Amino acid sequence: MVVDFVSDMVGNTVLKFIDLALTAVVIMIFWYVIKFFLVAPPTEADKAASKSKDQEKYDKFRDWLGTKKEAKEKKKGFEKRKALLEPATAYIKLAGEAAEKLKDDDLQVKTAAAVTRAKNRANTIESNLRSCKSVLRAAKIKEKTEKKEFIQKIYDTNEVALKTYRDNIKNKVPLHTVSAADWTSGVSNIEHYANEIKGLCGYIESVIHKFIDEDKLEIAIPPTPGGPGGSA
Repeated sequence: MVVDFVSDMVGNTVLKFIDLALTAVVIMIFWYVIKFFLVAPPTEADKAASKSKDQEKYDKFRDWLGTKKEAKEKKKGFEKRKALLEPATAYIKLAGEAAEKLKDDDLQVKTAAAVTRAKNRANTIESNLRSCKSVLRAAKIKEKTEKKEFIQKIYDTNEVALKTYRDNIKNKVPLHTVSAADWTSGVSNIEHYANEIKGLCGYIESVIHKFIDEDKLEIAIPPTPGGPGGSA
């Protein structure tokens, strides 16, 4: 008897659940039928507008990806140029310092030691200008953007400094055995052109530093908003 009672309760519960489920299904059917007849289907204009909006989102996303790629390539180019050009600043700085000492210190007295010191200083100028030339040549060859022209100008200025050295200082340091007049004339010539080279070296060094700083500033400019999370 107890089993029959429990069985009846379970059966009634299941039947009630089925009735409720059927009622919900009928209500949903009526809702979708009403919605089908009362809500107008999208027009061609609606479809076109939706398609245009989707295309606009795609275009924005594509432009954002392009901007990110361009920024990455610019950063890579900057790091490459910086690695190539920074050694040039070290060489040109050493050449300028040697030219300054040759101008101000080395030939103040007419002695064999002074002549030897001046010749060694002159060799230092040449070796560092030549090293700077090699670095700039490598940077110029490897650069593929419009910045190649700027590196070429730095290279040309370094060539002017080298030519000035070779034409006016190389093998022209006066010997301590020459007459006082020849010594004065020779030293004056050396000091004049050493000063010119010092100025050229200072110019090259400052221009390279400015170039690196501006190059760095250029890649630091954030991409135009419009990508994911941005606004057009």
